[in-house]
Parts: sequence; C-alpha cells; structure tokens
Amino acid sequence: MAPFPSTTDKFSRKVLSWAMLLLFFPAVVAVNQLFLWAFPVKQDALSSVATEFFASQQNLIQGAYVYQPRQPKDLFATYYITLGTQMASRGQMLAAEDLLNKAVELAPKDAVVHLNYGLVLEALERDSAAIESYEKAAELMPELVIAQYNAGLLYDKMGKTDKGIDRIQSALKYEPDSPFLNYDLGVMFAKKHDFANSALYSQRAAEAHEDFAEAYNNYAYALAHLGKHEEALAMAEKSLALKPDSAASLDTRGFALQGMQKYEEAIEDYNKALKIDPAIGEIYLHLGQCCEALDNYKKAYRAYEIYLNLTPDALDKVQTERKISKLKKLTRKKNRTKKNNDSKKEDADNQESDDHDKLSS
Repeated sequence: MAPFPSTTDKFSRKVLSWAMLLLFFPAVVAVNQLFLWAFPVKQDALSSVATEFFASQQNLIQGAYVYQPRQPKDLFATYYITLGTQMASRGQMLAAEDLLNKAVELAPKDAVVHLNYGLVLEALERDSAAIESYEKAAELMPELVIAQYNAGLLYDKMGKTDKGIDRIQSALKYEPDSPFLNYDLGVMFAKKHDFANSALYSQRAAEAHEDFAEAYNNYAYALAHLGKHEEALAMAEKSLALKPDSAASLDTRGFALQGMQKYEEAIEDYNKALKIDPAIGEIYLHLGQCCEALDNYKKAYRAYEIYLNLTPDALDKVQTERKISKLKKLTRKKNRTKKNNDSKKEDADNQESDDHDKLSS
C-alpha cells in the first residue's frame, strides 16, 4: 500500500525519533523556550501538521511554567535540565541521561522533567524506560499530549499497537481536532487491519488540514479495503493532486483501479510508482495480482518474488510462496502447450507443402 503500517510501510507516517525540549525557567532566563524537534520526513503538509502540534505543546508548557510556583530545589532541577538538554542536542546522550536523572530526583512531580528524560532515554533506544517516563509525565499532566503521543508511538514500535492506540486516543480527548493525532490513529488501525476505524480517523485528519496529501492517501487505501473503490479512487486523486510524484498515492490509486477490475490501468500506476520508489514491496504484490488476473503468470510470479525479497517478514509469506510455485507450474504448462501447438502448426504447414508439391508434379 502507499503509506500504511510497518509491514507495508504504506502509511507515510510521521515518526518522531526524538524531540528535545530545551527549557529555560524564569530564574535562569525570563522566557521558556522549546526547541529541536527532529523531523525525519519530507518537509510538506505532514511536517506542517506536526509543527502545529508541537507548537501547541510548547505554548502549554510555557503556560505551566509561567504560573506554576517554583521551589528553591527546582532551580537545581532547572540547571540539570538545561545542561542535560544541551548535552542531548550535541549528541552526548549518556551525559544527558545522567543530568536528567538528577533533575528527576530533585523534581519528581514535574511532568516536563519526566518528558525530557523520556526523550533522552528514547534516543538511547531504551524504549521501555522511555515509556515509563512518558507515562509518568502524562499522569502528572494529562493535558501534556506530547507525552501520551510519544508513549503511543513507542508502544506501536514495540509491537504493542493496541496500547499505542489507547494512548493516542487518550491524547485525542484533549485535542480532538488534531490532524496529527487523527492521522497516526488511522495508521495504527490500518496496521490492525481495522480499516473502518482507519478510514474514520484518516478522514478526520484530511478534513482538518486540506493540504494533507498523506491523510487523503491513507483514507483512500482504507476505503479500497472496505470495497468502496470509487470513493477510494476519488480520494487517491485528491492526494495525487497535492503530491503528484508520490509513489504511495500512485500505488493507492492503482489499488482502487484494481478493485474495479481495471487491471491495465492499475498496472500503469504501479509501474509509475516503481519508477519513483522501487523499494516499496507492496507495489510488487499488487502488480503481481493484476498480472495474475490477466493470466500473465511469468510476470506475476516474478513480481511476487520481488515482493518477498523486499518484505521478508510479510505476514502472507507462506501463502505467496505457494502462489509462486503454482504460477511457475502454470507457466511451464503454458509454455509446453504453446510449444506443442507450434509443433502441430509446423507439421500442418509441412504437410500442406508436401501436398502442394505432389499436385505440382
């Protein structure tokens, strides 16, 4: 598919590798600052949606620290947070971990301290410990949606997608119209093959941000899985209008056309998509399905083989391997039949030539 879950990598989802909150409290500097969000994705509507989301969290944290009374020991916590986040921004994660751990000891009820600590732990790939810090931050300050969001992404990364969904749904209570949160929920439900909910949340994300090509694409893909191929085609066209060079959206449009049994048109879209990004395994799966429907067994099994090479952990691996074996047999049978037919035709032509010679003599 073209942006979806991990096995297909179809949902071009925004994954926050780590985001560093650099906080300067009133006793140190007059204004709090919140910086260094890492975006490992293309700078487009998706990153714009993410930026809006993070900005809202920045404002929330600034408000909390403007009005929250500070104790003397909090100044030391502030000092450790400032140094810790600076170390993290330079890539010195172990030093940052030590400093932020001290900040947690001094300010155990400070949600933002736990959030920062979680970000550093996540950067160190200590995911379980990072989740604990995010959960603590969310417990202390439920409206700090970024903590619940980060926990949700990590749960999903660890294969606990149900918990990830639960966490982001909890965050959505505080920002129900967030295209960013709705988008990721759509992604996670697709991973669970719950395409009804995937369509619901993807639609909300698309409606909340009219330039959100990825959300339209994911909505289209979910609709196609629900058998609503014409609606899916319309949404895929919207996605392509916003991002015409998207391999993901071309694949989704092809998938909608495939569902309408317009195999030749679908193949055209799949080939265009592969020219843009030949590393999306699921495009080869869809291409193989269309070729198989058109009785082009050789192209079908070759496409399936590439799909498995690109997606070695595919859930349908055994099924696809059996299909490849079957198609190879059908190809050999087809070749033998063609060879026999060609041989018979040659014999018939030779016999006709002999008869003509006899008549001429």
